[in-house]
Amino acid sequence: MHSQNTFFNKALNMNSMICMISMKAKNSICCGSVKVGSRGQVVIPLDVRKKFDIKEGDLLLVVENGSHIKLLKQDVLTKLVKELGD
Repeated sequence: MHSQNTFFNKALNMNSMICMISMKAKNSICCGSVKVGSRGQVVIPLDVRKKFDIKEGDLLLVVENGSHIKLLKQDVLTKLVKELGD
């Protein structure tokens, strides 16, 4: 367990390098890193919450995408379903 924690701590310390690799590999934007709490909770960075208008109580869908996860606001999915139905 200790070696696993050491690995993740090093990864967190290299956050900017990891973000650069991620952006080049997947056309993604790295918005920071979060730590998972004992109950599996993460805190979405404030600037991301503002950018995507995420407020307390909003429902976010967790979507698996290969080896990644994505968070989608419920209204985004509702809009997509409406567009598909038209």
